[in-house]
Amino acid sequence: MAAMPGAKLIGAAKFQKAMLTAGTTLKVGVRKGLVKIAVAVQQRAQRRVPVGTKGQGSIRPGTLKQSIRWEIVGTSATMMEARIGTNEDYGIFVEYGTARIAGGDVKALGMGDNISDADAVHSWPALLARSGSQQQMPWLRPAAYEVRPHARAIMTEAMYAARPKRG
Repeated sequence: MAAMPGAKLIGAAKFQKAMLTAGTTLKVGVRKGLVKIAVAVQQRAQRRVPVGTKGQGSIRPGTLKQSIRWEIVGTSATMMEARIGTNEDYGIFVEYGTARIAGGDVKALGMGDNISDADAVHSWPALLARSGSQQQMPWLRPAAYEVRPHARAIMTEAMYAARPKRG
C-alpha cells in the first residue's frame, strides 16, 4: 500500500529507534527482575537452612548456608531463568530428606515445589539440642514459595525501571 501523496508519518524515526532498542530494554528489565527475585530467595533460604555445630558432629558448620548461590541463565528475554541452589552434594538430602533424616518426615513431604514454612519440618533431635531458630527442612522450596506471590510485582517494577526514558 503506497502512502498518500503529501502524507507524512510523524514520529516514524522515533518509533523505529524504540523498536530497535526494545529487545535490549526487555532483556535488561527481565534480568534485573530475575536478579531481585533470586536474591530474595537466596536470603530467605540462608535463614532457613539447617546449620550444624562441631559439637553435633558437623565437619564444616555453615558450609551449606554459605554455598547457596544464584545465577541467571539464558540469553533472550523470553528464555532467561534464575537458578538458585547449592553445589554441596548433601544439600539435596537436606532439602528432600531421606528415610533417616528427621525420621523420614522431610522425605514424606515429597518432591513438589508448593512447600510452605507451615509444611516444613521444624524439629528434629539435633536441632532441638542446639536451639536452632528458623532452621527447617526443606529450606529452599519454602524460600521460593514465600517469594512467588511477589514475583510479578518485582518483575513489573524492574521492567518499568528499565524502560527507555522519554526525552
